[in-house]
Amino acid sequence: MLNCTKKLFADDTKLSSVNTTPEQREELQQSIDYMCRWTESWLMALNIDKCKHIEIGTKEKTSQYTLHQDGTRSVIDKTNQEKDLGVFVDDKLNFSTHVQKTASKANQITGIIYRSFTYMSPAIFTTLYKALIRPHLEYASTTWSPLYVKDKISIGGVQRRATKRIPTLEGKTYTERLKILGLPTLEYRRERADMIQVYKIINNIDILNRDNLFTQNPYVSTRGHSKKLYKRPFRKQLTANFFSNRIIQPWNSLPEEVVSAPSVNSFKNRLNEFWKNHPRKFKPSFMQ
Repeated sequence: MLNCTKKLFADDTKLSSVNTTPEQREELQQSIDYMCRWTESWLMALNIDKCKHIEIGTKEKTSQYTLHQDGTRSVIDKTNQEKDLGVFVDDKLNFSTHVQKTASKANQITGIIYRSFTYMSPAIFTTLYKALIRPHLEYASTTWSPLYVKDKISIGGVQRRATKRIPTLEGKTYTERLKILGLPTLEYRRERADMIQVYKIINNIDILNRDNLFTQNPYVSTRGHSKKLYKRPFRKQLTANFFSNRIIQPWNSLPEEVVSAPSVNSFKNRLNEFWKNHPRKFKPSFMQ
């Protein structure tokens, strides 16, 4: 009965559709009405105050949708950004808000750690950083990987400042500190996470519709591997940074023995070995 895309996770429900005409907007409103009637029938009425409406795109946003419950119709509040499963999604999909909030939270945790220890050795820092700080900086990075240099500097600055406060590493450059600690740049870690996610999707470990994300390259030459992907055309730089576009070049550059790994752990080990001299491993691209 719902003429739109449905996403359910625990007690969260999302309805979405491409709306460019009044008819399409009316279809979405009908789907919302159907959902309201269903939830009332099963005594799971929606919390109107928590329901939000966000329009994604650059065109003028004038749509309005309503919820019908208990005989009254209420307008759904419109927002420019909303937190969804730990990620702040904005109406332009550049995720700058998420980057700023993530960097701020990671900086707060860094401060707490340094205030809690009277001495910080490289070994202690590395253990605490990997356990308490870096997970915040990498959570769902395949979704929000930053496009703008300012956002890359903001998120990378957390690691830069944290390593600079280790007493035994004072006076050393950022690259030198990373090599001593054995920590790659966050930019390298995000690209590595992208490759792992592509491997999982192509091998049906994560059940997603591959045809909506990737197109198998029909022109398989003697160079490269047998799982090359075709890069779809795009007009905007923002679209180029979407997961399905930005992964094409690094994925196609991998050798056959890496992409044909029999398991995820095997793929990680082979990728680490192939990328051991990666140019962005200890020096982010925006520093070069």
